[in-house]
Amino acid sequence: MARVGLSSNRKFLRLARALTSTPLARGVLEVLWEPCFEAGDPYVGTSDDIEALCEWAGARGALTQALLDAGAPKGAGFIEPYAGDVRDAGVTHYQIHDFFHHCPEYAKARRERERELTTPKICALCGETFYSRVPHAQFCRDRCRVAAHRQKTAVTHGNAPLRSETFCNGTPTPTPTPSTRTRTLAAYVDGAEPNSAPTSDVPGLECEEDAVARPHQRSQKRRAVDPPPDDSPSALTFPVVGQGGPVWLLREAQIAAWQALYPNIDILAEARHALAWIDANPTKRKTAGGMLKFLVSWLNRAVDAPRSRGPTMITGSLKTAGNRDAIAEFLRRRGHVMD
Repeated sequence: MARVGLSSNRKFLRLARALTSTPLARGVLEVLWEPCFEAGDPYVGTSDDIEALCEWAGARGALTQALLDAGAPKGAGFIEPYAGDVRDAGVTHYQIHDFFHHCPEYAKARRERERELTTPKICALCGETFYSRVPHAQFCRDRCRVAAHRQKTAVTHGNAPLRSETFCNGTPTPTPTPSTRTRTLAAYVDGAEPNSAPTSDVPGLECEEDAVARPHQRSQKRRAVDPPPDDSPSALTFPVVGQGGPVWLLREAQIAAWQALYPNIDILAEARHALAWIDANPTKRKTAGGMLKFLVSWLNRAVDAPRSRGPTMITGSLKTAGNRDAIAEFLRRRGHVMD
């Protein structure tokens, strides 16, 4: 924990000479600094506290005096008298000299958090005094924070709270009133037309009533383009999961339509391959609504990577003296022939 160069420091050399041991001097400083770093506080207590912490076995007060005299005659040693308030003022208390000039950054950060915890703050909503480690805290508790957010939302968007709130000090919030958006939604749900059709004055920004009606219009458009039901005979039956199950039928009309789009592959054969794959992987079965997408992806892969027909034949330049045996062994294991 000590900084690089401590062993050659003038004060450290004086302490080591006073304790007649360099390792002992370094160990004393490490043990003395460790609790101060953890607490973010330079206070180390009285002389008896220091020697008890370091498990000093020498004469009483000798270690404390050596720490005080380490900087003599030019300056202070490793410890100095504590300047804060203490209970037993009749006994001298000590602190680490220039602690915050030499301590690591995490000790300084801990000190700031502890100092912030003892600094009173005023709640921005209810006005009560509270304490928090967060420097920018504005509210004493979650209830005030939520109430302030709802008030801000009501002012910004014209949407007042829909239920009354009570501050943590007992002060009730103003009685909420239905907003334009609430009245419009109620009229829309009841099936009645709104009294007025407000429009947005901002270019490119729709009013809230238009935003409410837009999903309904989209659903009507989707229903209008749904394809008619296919009543042609079924060719294959696929097991599916979820809504629309437990089976999904592949119709002959769909196979004919795909055969026109994929003239270079056998649609029915590829569909049988897909059915075999689904039977072999029951945990990867599709829903009824996702079967068409699954089969189209299967057909696209079949077009991109056509299946091999017959044994693999390797001829020509690959039959070199260096790799002929390796190729023959590879083909033998795969059941292929080589001319």
